Amino acid sequence: MAAKTPNLISTTSRPPLRVGILGTASIARKSSLAILHPSSRCSLSAVASRSASRAADFVQRFGASSGSVAYGSYGDLIADPDIDAIYVPLPTSLHLENVTLALRAGKHVLVEKPISVSLQDYRDMIDAASLTRRVIMDGTMFVHEPVRLPSFLKACTTDIGKVDRIESEFSFHGGEAFESSNIRMQADGDPLGCVGDMAWYSIRAAMLVYGRLDAHSGSGHGDAGGPLLPFAEAEAAVATHFETNANGVPFDVSAIVYFKGNRTLHLHCGFRHALRQSLRVVGTRRVAVMDDFVLPRKGLPSYYMEEMSLTDMDVYSTTRRTEVVEETGSNFVQEVCLWRNFALLAHISGRNSEEENGSNGVTVKKSVSTAEMDTKMPKLTEMQYWTNVSFHTQAVVCAIMKSIEEGSIKVSVERF
Repeated sequence: MAAKTPNLISTTSRPPLRVGILGTASIARKSSLAILHPSSRCSLSAVASRSASRAADFVQRFGASSGSVAYGSYGDLIADPDIDAIYVPLPTSLHLENVTLALRAGKHVLVEKPISVSLQDYRDMIDAASLTRRVIMDGTMFVHEPVRLPSFLKACTTDIGKVDRIESEFSFHGGEAFESSNIRMQADGDPLGCVGDMAWYSIRAAMLVYGRLDAHSGSGHGDAGGPLLPFAEAEAAVATHFETNANGVPFDVSAIVYFKGNRTLHLHCGFRHALRQSLRVVGTRRVAVMDDFVLPRKGLPSYYMEEMSLTDMDVYSTTRRTEVVEETGSNFVQEVCLWRNFALLAHISGRNSEEENGSNGVTVKKSVSTAEMDTKMPKLTEMQYWTNVSFHTQAVVCAIMKSIEEGSIKVSVERF
């Protein structure tokens, strides 16, 4: 079963969003290819590293064709008046400083997950974005793909019966070198470990599944359409099993996340097991399964519906499996969709109009009155959506971390 590829949102009348990247890690390299894609509506304008030679090498490899500039410090790139937006794929411990610096400089920000070490850090980022009227969005890619995920969410409301349980696993085997030196195992780099790096995806997926079910029943936020998928808020979380290294960084965690109506997410994440990235939505009649929900694999079904039954004497079971294939073109690779949606939101905010110095000392770009600018801002629901969904995902991550720190107690999830 195949779905039609949606029409590409027209942004050809707007100039590309000029993006600067802080850091040259592997995720930055991957994202640079998406930024350079013709349909992203972005341009790779600058790259910064604490090593000028690494920045220059990065530009030579990925940005030479777009005329990118190499900087030997993050601050110099952020201060560049010819940059519209900053991408922050740095270790989580460096997010607060650099995100707030970029926002206060009048730049839009796309920041990798987890957004922050603590909820207070994220609140500070939100305050900076509100003050400067700039967009802040997290780098969760799979939620932006416009065909496969919406189709899966729709199937969860129509084909599987009542749903009150979701199971998700996301893991990979890092090995000894990873455990001893990777930034995701270091307390001064990414102290949230596998919870921030991997459970984030399972949490967001469960929020979207239950959100879609609530919207379908009329009890949720409603279906905003496009990338603004409805989501449900979790109430509490508990780490049922965890292992941490000597610095307290979790590298293997099982947890239960509780949603309203006695609904749960049962997740496992970690750096010690074989690669798994599965999402199983368990209904009373069928199970909807997406076994590559984070990083789609080519040549496989988008998802499948599984129905099992026992024979009369319970001697053996039979399984009926229905595969669903959703076809999309190269314009709808999730990484490209993320950048296109980010660019569209930034452009709507009026970022690319004439430059004028604001009264608070922040350089903003305006060529119209404040009242007219208000009409150019994204709808309040759009601005709120990305802040709220990111905040709530972060809040569940922090609840699991607190449960780990306090010996597997059940922890309430903080509200926005």
